[in-house]
Amino acid sequence: MARLFLWALVSLSFVPGIARADYARPPDDRYPPDYDQRPREDLDWERRPTSTIRLFTGPAVRFSDGPARGGLVLALDAGSRGAGARFSGAWIRSGSDQGSSQYTAEVWIDFADREVLHPILGAGAALARLDRLATTPGETGIESQNIGVGVLRATLQYRLPVKDVDARAAADLVGSVPAVGAHAADVTPWVTAAVTVGIGF
Repeated sequence: MARLFLWALVSLSFVPGIARADYARPPDDRYPPDYDQRPREDLDWERRPTSTIRLFTGPAVRFSDGPARGGLVLALDAGSRGAGARFSGAWIRSGSDQGSSQYTAEVWIDFADREVLHPILGAGAALARLDRLATTPGETGIESQNIGVGVLRATLQYRLPVKDVDARAAADLVGSVPAVGAHAADVTPWVTAAVTVGIGF
Protein backbone atom coordinates (compact mmCIF):
# COMPACT_ATOMS: atom_id res chain seq x y z
CA MET A 1 0.00 0.00 0.00
CA ALA A 2 2.82 2.38 0.87
CA ARG A 3 4.49 1.65 -2.46
CA LEU A 4 1.26 2.38 -4.34
CA PHE A 5 0.85 5.71 -2.55
CA LEU A 6 4.48 6.67 -3.31
CA TRP A 7 4.05 5.77 -6.99
CA ALA A 8 0.88 7.93 -7.25
CA LEU A 9 2.60 10.90 -5.61
CA VAL A 10 5.55 10.74 -8.03
CA SER A 11 3.22 10.44 -11.03
CA LEU A 12 1.13 13.45 -10.05
CA SER A 13 4.23 15.62 -9.67
CA PHE A 14 4.81 15.37 -13.42
CA VAL A 15 1.40 16.78 -14.32
CA PRO A 16 2.07 20.37 -15.64
CA GLY A 17 -0.98 21.90 -13.98
CA ILE A 18 0.19 20.70 -10.58
CA ALA A 19 3.94 21.00 -10.94
CA ARG A 20 3.78 24.58 -12.23
CA ALA A 21 5.25 27.06 -9.71
CA ASP A 22 3.30 30.26 -9.03
CA TYR A 23 4.58 33.41 -7.39
CA ALA A 24 2.42 35.03 -4.78
CA ARG A 25 1.62 38.69 -5.31
CA PRO A 26 3.34 40.85 -2.69
CA PRO A 27 1.04 42.49 -0.15
CA ASP A 28 2.29 45.97 -1.16
CA ASP A 29 -0.65 47.76 -2.81
CA ARG A 30 1.75 49.96 -4.80
CA TYR A 31 2.29 47.08 -7.22
CA PRO A 32 -0.04 47.03 -10.23
CA PRO A 33 -2.40 44.05 -10.68
CA ASP A 34 -0.30 42.65 -13.51
CA TYR A 35 2.70 42.07 -11.27
CA ASP A 36 5.62 40.95 -13.43
CA GLN A 37 8.59 40.98 -11.04
CA ARG A 38 9.90 44.35 -12.25
CA PRO A 39 12.19 46.30 -9.89
CA ARG A 40 10.35 48.16 -7.14
CA GLU A 41 11.68 51.56 -8.27
CA ASP A 42 10.16 51.09 -11.74
CA LEU A 43 6.78 50.14 -10.34
CA ASP A 44 6.84 53.02 -7.84
CA TRP A 45 7.56 55.48 -10.66
CA GLU A 46 4.50 54.33 -12.55
CA ARG A 47 2.39 54.98 -9.47
CA ARG A 48 3.69 58.52 -8.96
CA PRO A 49 1.27 61.20 -10.14
CA THR A 50 2.40 63.21 -13.14
CA SER A 51 1.11 66.55 -14.32
CA THR A 52 1.29 68.65 -17.46
CA ILE A 53 0.76 72.02 -15.77
CA ARG A 54 2.50 73.09 -12.56
CA LEU A 55 2.08 76.35 -10.67
CA PHE A 56 4.97 77.67 -8.55
CA THR A 57 5.14 80.63 -6.20
CA GLY A 58 7.46 81.89 -3.49
CA PRO A 59 9.78 84.68 -2.35
CA ALA A 60 12.55 86.07 -4.52
CA VAL A 61 15.60 88.30 -4.05
CA ARG A 62 17.14 90.47 -6.78
CA PHE A 63 20.89 91.12 -6.77
CA SER A 64 22.24 93.95 -8.93
CA ASP A 65 24.62 96.90 -8.62
CA GLY A 66 22.45 98.28 -5.81
CA PRO A 67 21.39 96.69 -2.52
CA ALA A 68 19.56 93.35 -2.64
CA ARG A 69 15.78 93.64 -2.62
CA GLY A 70 13.07 91.07 -1.98
CA GLY A 71 9.81 90.33 -3.71
CA LEU A 72 7.54 87.64 -5.15
CA VAL A 73 7.74 85.25 -8.09
CA LEU A 74 4.90 83.37 -9.79
CA ALA A 75 5.59 80.78 -12.50
CA LEU A 76 3.56 78.40 -14.66
CA ASP A 77 5.32 75.35 -16.14
CA ALA A 78 3.87 73.40 -19.06
CA GLY A 79 5.39 70.01 -19.89
CA SER A 80 5.09 66.51 -18.42
CA ARG A 81 8.45 64.96 -19.28
CA GLY A 82 11.94 66.18 -20.13
CA ALA A 83 11.11 69.50 -21.83
CA GLY A 84 8.54 72.24 -21.74
CA ALA A 85 7.85 75.96 -21.43
CA ARG A 86 7.59 78.38 -18.52
CA PHE A 87 5.76 81.68 -18.19
CA SER A 88 6.60 83.69 -15.09
CA GLY A 89 6.40 87.04 -13.42
CA ALA A 90 8.62 88.52 -10.72
CA TRP A 91 7.83 91.64 -8.72
CA ILE A 92 10.66 93.17 -6.66
CA ARG A 93 9.49 96.23 -4.69
CA SER A 94 7.57 97.25 -7.81
CA GLY A 95 6.54 100.92 -7.88
CA SER A 96 9.30 102.07 -5.54
CA ASP A 97 12.79 103.45 -6.10
CA GLN A 98 15.02 100.63 -7.42
CA GLY A 99 11.96 98.44 -7.86
CA SER A 100 11.33 96.18 -10.84
CA SER A 101 8.91 93.77 -12.46
CA GLN A 102 9.80 91.14 -15.03
CA TYR A 103 7.60 88.98 -17.30
CA THR A 104 9.40 86.01 -18.83
CA ALA A 105 8.74 83.32 -21.43
CA GLU A 106 11.26 80.50 -21.76
CA VAL A 107 11.85 76.91 -22.75
CA TRP A 108 13.41 74.40 -20.36
CA ILE A 109 15.04 70.97 -20.30
CA ASP A 110 14.79 68.55 -17.37
CA PHE A 111 17.91 66.36 -17.21
CA ALA A 112 16.38 63.81 -14.78
CA ASP A 113 12.64 63.76 -15.38
CA ARG A 114 12.25 60.26 -13.84
CA GLU A 115 14.08 61.08 -10.60
CA VAL A 116 13.25 62.71 -7.30
CA LEU A 117 15.71 65.55 -7.94
CA HIS A 118 15.23 67.47 -11.18
CA PRO A 119 18.12 69.62 -12.46
CA ILE A 120 16.58 72.01 -14.99
CA LEU A 121 18.09 74.49 -17.43
CA GLY A 122 15.94 77.15 -19.07
CA ALA A 123 16.49 80.05 -21.46
CA GLY A 124 14.24 82.71 -22.90
CA ALA A 125 13.37 86.39 -23.11
CA ALA A 126 11.62 88.84 -20.81
CA LEU A 127 10.12 92.29 -20.62
CA ALA A 128 11.56 94.12 -17.61
CA ARG A 129 10.06 97.25 -16.11
CA LEU A 130 12.63 99.12 -14.01
CA ASP A 131 11.55 101.84 -11.56
CA ARG A 132 13.78 104.84 -10.84
CA LEU A 133 13.51 108.24 -9.26
CA ALA A 134 12.40 110.75 -11.88
CA THR A 135 15.30 112.55 -13.55
CA THR A 136 13.26 114.58 -16.04
CA PRO A 137 13.44 118.31 -15.19
CA GLY A 138 10.29 119.50 -13.51
CA GLU A 139 9.08 115.99 -12.58
CA THR A 140 9.19 114.19 -9.23
CA GLY A 141 8.32 110.73 -8.05
CA ILE A 142 8.98 107.40 -9.78
CA GLU A 143 9.42 106.84 -13.50
CA SER A 144 9.64 103.48 -15.25
CA GLN A 145 11.80 102.16 -18.09
CA ASN A 146 10.84 99.17 -20.21
CA ILE A 147 13.62 97.05 -21.71
CA GLY A 148 13.96 93.60 -23.24
CA VAL A 149 16.30 91.14 -21.55
CA GLY A 150 17.74 87.70 -22.22
CA VAL A 151 17.21 85.15 -19.46
CA LEU A 152 19.12 82.04 -18.39
CA ARG A 153 17.75 79.93 -15.50
CA ALA A 154 19.24 77.10 -13.45
CA THR A 155 16.78 75.24 -11.22
CA LEU A 156 16.85 72.28 -8.86
CA GLN A 157 13.43 70.81 -8.08
CA TYR A 158 12.70 68.21 -5.40
CA ARG A 159 9.70 65.92 -5.75
CA LEU A 160 7.86 66.11 -2.43
CA PRO A 161 6.60 62.81 -0.93
CA VAL A 162 2.92 63.81 -1.02
CA LYS A 163 0.46 61.05 -1.85
CA ASP A 164 -1.46 61.42 -5.14
CA VAL A 165 -0.12 64.95 -5.78
CA ASP A 166 2.68 66.16 -8.03
CA ALA A 167 4.13 68.57 -5.47
CA ARG A 168 7.62 70.06 -5.74
CA ALA A 169 9.97 72.44 -3.96
CA ALA A 170 12.41 74.39 -6.13
CA ALA A 171 15.43 76.65 -5.89
CA ASP A 172 15.86 78.98 -8.89
CA LEU A 173 18.77 81.14 -9.99
CA VAL A 174 17.92 83.44 -12.90
CA GLY A 175 20.38 85.67 -14.73
CA SER A 176 18.96 88.61 -16.72
CA VAL A 177 21.00 90.51 -19.32
CA PRO A 178 19.62 93.78 -20.80
CA ALA A 179 19.38 93.47 -24.58
CA VAL A 180 16.78 95.76 -26.19
CA GLY A 181 15.53 99.23 -25.33
CA ALA A 182 16.51 102.87 -25.21
CA HIS A 183 18.06 102.47 -21.75
CA ALA A 184 19.35 98.89 -22.03
CA ALA A 185 22.97 99.99 -22.45
CA ASP A 186 22.82 101.87 -19.15
CA VAL A 187 21.46 98.98 -17.09
CA THR A 188 23.67 96.46 -15.30
CA PRO A 189 22.77 92.73 -15.57
CA TRP A 190 21.18 91.25 -12.47
CA VAL A 191 20.51 87.89 -10.82
CA THR A 192 17.27 86.80 -9.16
CA ALA A 193 17.21 83.96 -6.63
CA ALA A 194 13.93 82.33 -5.61
CA VAL A 195 12.64 79.49 -3.43
CA THR A 196 9.25 78.22 -4.55
CA VAL A 197 6.71 75.49 -3.94
CA GLY A 198 4.60 74.12 -6.77
CA ILE A 199 1.69 71.76 -7.39
CA GLY A 200 0.63 70.04 -10.58
CA PHE A 201 -2.75 69.81 -12.31
